[in-house]
Amino acid sequence: MEINFKKKAIFLKYNSKIKEINSKMIARLLTHCKKNNSNIRYCLHKDKGDKHQEMIICQKQDLFFPPKKNTKSDQTFLILRGKLLLIIFNTNGKIIKKIVLSKSKNISARVKKNVYHCDIPITNFSIHLETKNCLFNKNVNKLAKFNFDRIKILKNLKKNLQ
Repeated sequence: MEINFKKKAIFLKYNSKIKEINSKMIARLLTHCKKNNSNIRYCLHKDKGDKHQEMIICQKQDLFFPPKKNTKSDQTFLILRGKLLLIIFNTNGKIIKKIVLSKSKNISARVKKNVYHCDIPITNFSIHLETKNCLFNKNVNKLAKFNFDRIKILKNLKKNLQ
């Protein structure tokens, strides 16, 4: 399968009604992420309008989005490589739970809709499968309005994981 890595989201085509991901494709995803110092994903859904969104995401440590909530669907994370920290916040921004996803401990977590969360790679790179049952648009993921100190979170994270 020929894959064009010019974009940050690569929509894979079906091969006889099945989309397959093999270890070679994961290795290419990781290589691209390292080489371009950016996050990248394989999209298993047809397009942004598909009602079921499913992505394999390679995230670089320190490149993550601020806290958000999905207003239409629960969201599931399944770790494939590395470690990923899920931080769950209350509506005021207080951290109420931290979950480390890794192949040796918690491999998956599901975040209910309307729950503020943030997913942060805690290894140089992490690769995970993420799914949700809703269309992709800016109105579905609501960024938190509470103050989010990214630097403080990263400092505390590194201190607590040593």
